Amino acid sequence: MTGLHLKTASVAAAKETATRSAPIRMLVLEESPVDSQRILEELHATELAIEPTVARNCREFLDAIASQNFSLIVSGYRLRDWNAL
Repeated sequence: MTGLHLKTASVAAAKETATRSAPIRMLVLEESPVDSQRILEELHATELAIEPTVARNCREFLDAIASQNFSLIVSGYRLRDWNAL
């Protein structure tokens, strides 16, 4: 993963929405624990109210979306058993 860049206007709008409602339910699909941690650290730094779930493979991803609703899904592009397309 090369890095996560969030546009300032998008972050400001998301902060306003998150403070008026429930936390943003987010699913992170990433095999690498290091990369998923970096994603979560970057998102927490924005001070958005997020409720993250991390899936490390296709099975965990499919189980998560079958059992929960998410407002946002962040995915690695190349995974061993699947791709983000």
